[in-house]
Amino acid sequence: MGKYIWGPGDLDRYVEEFTKKTDVGIEKGADYYLLPYAIEFEKAYLEYMTYLGVLTYEELNKVCGYLDRIKYDDIDLTQYEDLHTYIEEKIIEKLGRSLYLCRSRNDVIIAIERLYLRDILKKLVSDTYLLYNTLVKKTYETIDVPAPVHTHYVLADSIPLATYFISYLEELNRIIDLIPLLTNILFVSPLGSGAVGGCPIKLDFTWLDRRLGFNNSHITSLYGINSRKTHNLAMLTLYSHYSGLLARISRDLMRLSTQYNIINLPKRYISGSSQLIHKSNPDILELIIGLHTQISSTLTIFYQHYGEESGYQRFQQQDKYLLIKHGEELILSMKILSGLLSEMRVAESFNVGSDIKLTWLAHKISWKYRVDYRDIYKLIKNLYFKNKSLEIIIQEIARKYSIDIDSLNKIVFDTHDMRYNYAISEEYEELIGDLENKILRLKKLLESGY
Repeated sequence: MGKYIWGPGDLDRYVEEFTKKTDVGIEKGADYYLLPYAIEFEKAYLEYMTYLGVLTYEELNKVCGYLDRIKYDDIDLTQYEDLHTYIEEKIIEKLGRSLYLCRSRNDVIIAIERLYLRDILKKLVSDTYLLYNTLVKKTYETIDVPAPVHTHYVLADSIPLATYFISYLEELNRIIDLIPLLTNILFVSPLGSGAVGGCPIKLDFTWLDRRLGFNNSHITSLYGINSRKTHNLAMLTLYSHYSGLLARISRDLMRLSTQYNIINLPKRYISGSSQLIHKSNPDILELIIGLHTQISSTLTIFYQHYGEESGYQRFQQQDKYLLIKHGEELILSMKILSGLLSEMRVAESFNVGSDIKLTWLAHKISWKYRVDYRDIYKLIKNLYFKNKSLEIIIQEIARKYSIDIDSLNKIVFDTHDMRYNYAISEEYEELIGDLENKILRLKKLLESGY
């Protein structure tokens, strides 16, 4: 548990981790996240070089044994240009000689990034399934809970709280369709592209590509290098769709909990105030909203870089940092929101508000008693702006439309009668079934190497 000026608390571990990442950043640099993938790549590459006779099997075992012992906490990259430079220097030290390996940092880092990004995709799909299950559960729990909905940032209407969760599921169903497009590039090998003009020695990288899980390779070395801009832009586009949904959920939860007091946020996901004893802050939701702003800004940068001239440019090192930072924080955000939603509860006593109840009432009366909605809307609106109480409004409706006042009171005050027929429908059941099948199919394909 970290030290915070607002005192001790039982914070969710993902909330604490995300808070630290936001405050401190990726302290040791983005390359540290690539370490296991760089080691996996180097071992496979050296196996291939041994097959070609560049290394002996004794040298291979010596170097691979060393690579297996490299730990995150044992290395210091501050004296090196990047992780690749560090590993290559250590390999030369262990062998006692330099090697010509028919490659460049340009195509190597693209391959390593793709190994890493595939794992990010696996985590995103896994966390999407977790969020999916949580949203489905919340839908059934809140079908009878009235909730406000805004237009122009002000109260406009009322809907079942479950409708919010169904709308998030609809959005997830659209986002998940973007992932197969990414696999078209993350499973394509850049090896053999060299710095940009290809490898001067004609080598067949098919075995190595398969060993690393690539299904095919780029036709030209030039696009092999240019494709780094493509996978950067494609991943950030996916990140922006996910972060946009998470930001929307966060804003909705903040409004429903602080402005309308309809839901209670679990204490493990909110922090106290350093000055105001009575106050709790939805810090983590604010950070998730901020993450979407950052990802959106980075996406603009990546769009600019996508249109740069062919070949490698040094700013792609900066892009690598942003790509990794946003991916790691997005994974944490998914876990945090799933946990928060799972523990979130409807407030035992909440103020729906007369204006929300009146809108709900107009819909229900129009539907149940076949009253023209515009007529009932005008009547309720006129009485409302004359500061008439809810009881008087109900009496006027009962008198004008000859409706039993007890049945009207039941519609207004009995929340179990406040459900729309469309909220849980056949279309909804089809949606959640289709979405679950998509997620499980993607999980299986990504695990099997597509």
